[in-house]
Amino acid sequence: MGKAYNKSEITYDQQKFKELMLLFAVKCKDHPLFGAIKLNKQFFWSDFLAYKELGKPITGAKYQALDWGPSPTPLIPIRQEMMDDREIELVVSGHQERVVARRKPDLSRFSKEELKIVYRVIRRLKERDWRETSDGSHEFIGWKAAQAEREATGQRVYIPYGTIHITTKRPSRKQWALGRELATKYEWSV
Repeated sequence: MGKAYNKSEITYDQQKFKELMLLFAVKCKDHPLFGAIKLNKQFFWSDFLAYKELGKPITGAKYQALDWGPSPTPLIPIRQEMMDDREIELVVSGHQERVVARRKPDLSRFSKEELKIVYRVIRRLKERDWRETSDGSHEFIGWKAAQAEREATGQRVYIPYGTIHITTKRPSRKQWALGRELATKYEWSV
């Protein structure tokens, strides 16, 4: 599990965001189900799982709650910048917008551990269509909370990285025992 974090330690790395978009485009070029919604979710799961497992996200992008799930706020402007710079092109096929890489990503910007997470996310989402991919992110409690706040306030709401640690699953017996042990040790009230 990742280390505890300080929000001020999370910084957005625009170049890493660009390289990750290229990496997704290259690795998913032959995936017929790869489109804009899946790209959003690949960014989301890669960053949030890296935060959980490594203690910091890969890109540090902010994620907002939208109706179709979490979305990195820099995606649209960076995508446009990369199209203007001829690093990518956007191809519309049927109902999907696909990002197509026009250059290889610079993998030296990523740690080995980050790449393992990215490849795992790509594999897990490969066979899912846009609806299954989107629905999966709707199960994430951080999105649910941010979406509820967005609907109540009408404001843009960001999903805190720390919500990746929240679960609605019942703790195992071992986890209960550890919780009781820690409560006793630190004299926490129940």
